[in-house]
Amino acid sequence: MLSLAQKQLIFVHDMLALGNTTLFLDVYPLHTFYAERGSHALEACLPSRKSIYGNTQHPVLWLIREQKLQFGINHGEILQAFEAIEAGDTEKSVECLAWHEQKNIL
Repeated sequence: MLSLAQKQLIFVHDMLALGNTTLFLDVYPLHTFYAERGSHALEACLPSRKSIYGNTQHPVLWLIREQKLQFGINHGEILQAFEAIEAGDTEKSVECLAWHEQKNIL
């Protein structure tokens, strides 16, 4: 039988794992899309990103329930981060993406 402290540690571990996985599932495809298609395509497609959730032909892996955190919301920090990359401002890009991750995903 697990103690209360052990149960709490397991819960914290599971929540951290879910947060990290959700973060990866949100940010990695953005970087891949940007690397393959560039900033103009990313800017054009970001508003419609949320509509790909639930597509049976190309399903999106999203482990957290859609009712808790909707997939693909076009938060302003995303485009700002990639615009900063285009401008060569790595520091601002990291700041914008970190803000998106902390505020909008976690």
